[in-house]
Amino acid sequence: MNPGRSHLLLPLLLGLAASAGAQTAGPQTLGLGGRMAWIQSPLSNPDTWIDAQAVYRPLPRLFLAGGWGMADQTRGDTAVSELRWDLTLGVVVLQGDATGYIPLLWRHVTEDHSWYGDAHWTEIGAGVGALVPLKEWLQLRTEILWSVPTDRHDDPRLGPGQQVDGGHLELSLGFLAFVI
Repeated sequence: MNPGRSHLLLPLLLGLAASAGAQTAGPQTLGLGGRMAWIQSPLSNPDTWIDAQAVYRPLPRLFLAGGWGMADQTRGDTAVSELRWDLTLGVVVLQGDATGYIPLLWRHVTEDHSWYGDAHWTEIGAGVGALVPLKEWLQLRTEILWSVPTDRHDDPRLGPGQQVDGGHLELSLGFLAFVI
């Protein structure tokens, strides 16, 4: 991950600033923040992502989350950039001080390699997650997911014409500032 991409944490800081006066009890509908994810595929080094995230929670037992992230890597005269955005449906199964949920993930990934061209694919995943309140307006969001691509796809990192179809484990930790 390129350290210059740390600006993706800006939504967290904006959410914290915007919610400073919104410290009221009651339902929390819209949360903004950032998250860090560690992704491990079999036989590869782990990748680290910093994503912006938003959570919309219209019902106590259901919420929608969206995320967006970008990473660039350059080695010599080779550059690889990856853009991903995802949507998650969270189905709450445990509700108390903290909320336990099952995340159902849909993600679109675009990867651009300076020598081997572009690749696009879609992933689906499921796992377990939790929303843990730290203050009335601030929550910690953590997830463990297993994601798989919906079909075989080119992987420019492996070279021209190389395809993959394996899944990966993802651990994420993020903060949400509820502004509404």
